[in-house]
Amino acid sequence: MPITTPPTIPIPRKRWEKALRESSKKKKPKKEEFRLVYIRIKTKGDRTVGEAAKELEIRFIDFSPARLIEPDETNLLLAVEKFLKNNPPRIYVVELTDGISRWFYVFPSVEKVKFRRRTFTVCL
Repeated sequence: MPITTPPTIPIPRKRWEKALRESSKKKKPKKEEFRLVYIRIKTKGDRTVGEAAKELEIRFIDFSPARLIEPDETNLLLAVEKFLKNNPPRIYVVELTDGISRWFYVFPSVEKVKFRRRTFTVCL
C-alpha cells in the first residue's frame, strides 16, 4: 500500500526573491560605539618627558587629563575604568616616553583628537 504524502505548495520564485531582498535590507541596530585609542609619543633628541608633558597639558587643558607617572598596569587600568563609568565615546591613553621614563595621560573626548606625531595607534 503506497504512502500518500501531502501535496506540495509551489511558491512563486519572485515572491521568494522579494522576501530575501527585504530581509537583507533590514539594518542591524547600531551598537554603542566605544573606542580606546592608545598613542605612544617618543621624545626626540635631548627633550625630556617633562618638557613634552608641559606642551601636552597646555594643549589638552580643556579635557583635564589624568596624569600617571611610571604607573603599573593596575593603576593604569583603574584610571581608564574611572572614565568608563561616564560612557564617553572615546578614551585616549597617551604615553610619553624618552626610553627611560614613561608618563601616561588618560582623558575622554567626544570629538576626535588629532596628533601630529604618533608612532603607534590602536583603536578598539
